[in-house]
Amino acid sequence: MKHILLVFSFFLISFSHAHDYFFAFAEVEYDEYNARVEATIVMTTHDFEAYLIKKNIISKELSFYKNDSIILKQVENEILQHFSLNSLSVGKLTMEGFETQLTGMIQIYLTAPILSPSEGLDIQFDLLMDDFKEQQNKLTFIYRDQKTSYVYLQNKRSQHIDFY
Repeated sequence: MKHILLVFSFFLISFSHAHDYFFAFAEVEYDEYNARVEATIVMTTHDFEAYLIKKNIISKELSFYKNDSIILKQVENEILQHFSLNSLSVGKLTMEGFETQLTGMIQIYLTAPILSPSEGLDIQFDLLMDDFKEQQNKLTFIYRDQKTSYVYLQNKRSQHIDFY
């Protein structure tokens, strides 16, 4: 009986905390040919949906709202409060769509027109950091086949990225 109680206790403890680490990843690429910046944000669907439910934006799985333009606009606004590209030469960032995957991840696609890459970008990427104190985000910036990675932490939510 002791062993069963011990196993049951261990089982409860292990599932009471889904995971210890929270990550979101973004890849941002300057597409010179189409004069725009393209971004993909990847994170766990469960964490993002829990975040949106807590914000009263959705009440069930995000995939149920795939054709609901009002909810999708609210989701976009929430994302853009925590993922932004700031530069005089960059236009408004817009969400093109998202895909939930069987792996439990969600990919969110964003684009923004860009006039000139001369001054670089200030990129804020603190998505989910207000709700998950252990949240760490990583961004990979791609320009002319050169990749540079940046880490975003609770105390480093925005960074300047030069094009050259």
